[in-house]
Amino acid sequence: MPLKDEIVISKANVHNLKNVSLKIPKNTFTVITGPSGSGKSSLAFDTIYVEGQRRYIESLSSYARQFLGQFQAPDVESITGLSPAIAIEQNTRTKNPRSTVGTTTEIFDYLRILFARVGDLYCPETGEKVTKNTPTQIVKKIEQFEEKTKVHILSPLIENKIGDFSHEVSKSQAMGFSRIRVNGTILSLQEEFNFSKNSPYTIDLVVDRIILKKNITKRIFDSIEYALQLGNGIVKVLVGDNDEELIFSEHYMSPKIRKIYPDLEPGLFSFNSPLGACKQCNGLGETKNFISSLIIKNKNLSILNGALDSIIHKNTFLFQMILNIAEKEKVDLSLPYKNISNNFLDLLWHGSSEEYFFSFTSDNSKYEFSKVFPGIIKWMEKKFSETNSKKVKEELEKFLDKSFCNKCKGNRLNPIALSTKIA
Repeated sequence: MPLKDEIVISKANVHNLKNVSLKIPKNTFTVITGPSGSGKSSLAFDTIYVEGQRRYIESLSSYARQFLGQFQAPDVESITGLSPAIAIEQNTRTKNPRSTVGTTTEIFDYLRILFARVGDLYCPETGEKVTKNTPTQIVKKIEQFEEKTKVHILSPLIENKIGDFSHEVSKSQAMGFSRIRVNGTILSLQEEFNFSKNSPYTIDLVVDRIILKKNITKRIFDSIEYALQLGNGIVKVLVGDNDEELIFSEHYMSPKIRKIYPDLEPGLFSFNSPLGACKQCNGLGETKNFISSLIIKNKNLSILNGALDSIIHKNTFLFQMILNIAEKEKVDLSLPYKNISNNFLDLLWHGSSEEYFFSFTSDNSKYEFSKVFPGIIKWMEKKFSETNSKKVKEELEKFLDKSFCNKCKGNRLNPIALSTKIA
């Protein structure tokens, strides 16, 4: 194995270590074992970790070093192939299921800042790079065209919507504008407009018409700012006689589907934050679902003879509801579970969309009511989320199927965060 793929320790004499030399391969999981007092901690923490931290701190500026603790060099002849190291105590202080090595050591905080500040967002739906522009940046891009180029600065009002938009025309006239662009054609606001209520329209207000020349930067800037204000942060620019259309936005906007995305902030890259966590798994990277195959251990048993005994007692409201539904659906619950129709089993586990009338006696009391049957799965989910009993949770967890979240693929973050890339 090449030297660069190993940490090579030569003649370590820290605490219980006596002239110990060894090689540890990188990019692997290495476990140090041995009886108490054999020097495990001396090797891992007091030699490798301390030297890694000491070298890292020495690489910083003298100003930064004054705020960090200093490490004494360990008693070792040489250590090569060593990278900056982190150490995590065995007695973790939290049982948060979202905790990782990155969050516990706070390295994750730096990664969030890194992606928020230098990351490039790509549209999760189209894969196109998403950018935003300040008014100054837009002006500079316009001024890159040759002098005497004709430019129209437009503010979008309606984007491919069906209806009568006469009110937009009247509003634009009242604001003092003279031209409007309807479905790609520039028209005078003095003309009469007849909108078809069944046809789609894209309407842009002509804020300014400019012929590029020297000393016109302020006018372009003022027009761009005003167009952005009227267009909720979006401006269109028609360039030249061929009317090449450029679209700019102050927000992160997908150029093809015109969808606006939030600004890249550190919180967007945290699976501990509602802002950044995957909505489906709540930032856990896995989903837990109750499934019938884990509950029904013996399909030869009938529901009356114990098929559901692992979760439902026969004197409960839920079991009485099941009996009522079976009677109305003309299903014989004394049959083996495997012989019951799939339609009734789907109703049993996943509930109904229509109300059922229930009537039964329990503890010398008679109950009559109408409601939608929730199904066993929803009943278990409700019980699991509402109970404060550790014992009940442990019992119900036996019937949970754990799998990678199919939305974030176990990455814990939302689609916007996962579509942000560096280089």
